[in-house]
Amino acid sequence: MMILEHHGTMLSPYLPKLMGFCREDTTQRLGVVYDLESVDVLENLFDEEIFRWHRRIKAALGLAKILEHFHGNQPRYLIRDFSTAHVMIGKDHNPVLFNFFGIIGGVIGEKIKGNDLMGWRALGSLRYMDFNIVNSETWKEDMDVYSFGIILTELIRKRINLEDRKQVSKLAMQCGTMFPVKSPNAKEIVEKLNEMRIVKRPPCRRRPPMGARERHCRWLACVL
Repeated sequence: MMILEHHGTMLSPYLPKLMGFCREDTTQRLGVVYDLESVDVLENLFDEEIFRWHRRIKAALGLAKILEHFHGNQPRYLIRDFSTAHVMIGKDHNPVLFNFFGIIGGVIGEKIKGNDLMGWRALGSLRYMDFNIVNSETWKEDMDVYSFGIILTELIRKRINLEDRKQVSKLAMQCGTMFPVKSPNAKEIVEKLNEMRIVKRPPCRRRPPMGARERHCRWLACVL
């Protein structure tokens, strides 16, 4: 991650600011400290009442922008282990990717070469893994897109807004297809989400309780 920061790759609102790290020796796990105000890890919020529809779509757009950020770099980066366990939701309800163990490409290079299935299983979460990797010697951009498609499906499975269901579900299916030639790239995903009315319109505000409305009316009467 320090390499990524040094080369400016971490300059994104959807990536955390590294404050420090600690590792006693090469056999110990690496501990990192981020400057991040978070609500929870994304996978813990799927069934939560506070994680409403517009916040789920906001998270989806942020995740798509993370993909666009890494895939749009020259040379491009691949996340490989893109899962909800590695995404934190901040207090502004934007997603933040905080695990970079699986990233390859760019200034890092290809850390794993060859069709090493045991290596892939040890690296990523099977639930988000495109099984086309079985027939491939390298990880590809559309495999990250597949992972995004699974995450998008999980985001919308609990709270489907009937008005928006078709367009979001269609995008999730396009990303999660087993046929990479049919899947959109990261830039196209961001464009499709931005075009959707659910992203453009503000969330509905709740009606204030009766007492609050009465106090507001009395205040207006005094002013007038």
